[in-house]
Amino acid sequence: MLPIPEQSDTPTQLLQRIRAAGMPNHSLVARILADACPRATSLRRRKQADALESALAAGAWTDVALALITLELPGWIMRRMMWDDGVWLCALSRTPTLPIELDDIAETSHAALPLAMIAALLEAKRMSVVTASNRPGSVPAVRAAHGHSICCDNFAR
Repeated sequence: MLPIPEQSDTPTQLLQRIRAAGMPNHSLVARILADACPRATSLRRRKQADALESALAAGAWTDVALALITLELPGWIMRRMMWDDGVWLCALSRTPTLPIELDDIAETSHAALPLAMIAALLEAKRMSVVTASNRPGSVPAVRAAHGHSICCDNFAR
């Protein structure tokens, strides 16, 4: 099991750590799990994340990244994973049936595939928070009526 870091990083700081890292390592993944993956951490405590645990133990960082995307972003799907000029491009989407020009995707790049995938995970989480805060409530707000209310139902039947 990975150790839990003492201090936490913001998502922006985590993305900076990922960009600065050449390859994934245990300390970076422990920091990401502690600071950005509450669902995965909870499932690990309850021993319900066997695929993630075995990938962590083996150091299979691509499998760790796929498991984190599955656990942390259940509504998101890997839209694109592409090697281009020495850099991996990774894109996650909530609506993969839309044309890519119309889709709101979380897209990142990195020289290491697992770090590109984890950076896309963090970007998708950031986008989810932004859209959730901008989304109107499901029930419209209605002001209380001033004056007197009158019941117009016919109770004579």
